[in-house]
Amino acid sequence: MLFAIHVTSAPYHGQGCQTALEFCKASLAQGHQIKRVFFSGDAVYVGTNLAVPPQDENNLYEQWQ
Repeated sequence: MLFAIHVTSAPYHGQGCQTALEFCKASLAQGHQIKRVFFSGDAVYVGTNLAVPPQDENNLYEQWQ
């Protein structure tokens, strides 16, 4: 199956961004394809190199890349 993912949640505001990442990983592990991932709203902050993740959290910036 071919997926397009739309992420709208900020990196460390709730579980939305982490859940989308885990969905992508699980989909790829099962042999599916991800055509594109679209970040909108506060989710665009996943792509910045200027952000510093909280020390007690996973580095979502690095994991998405």
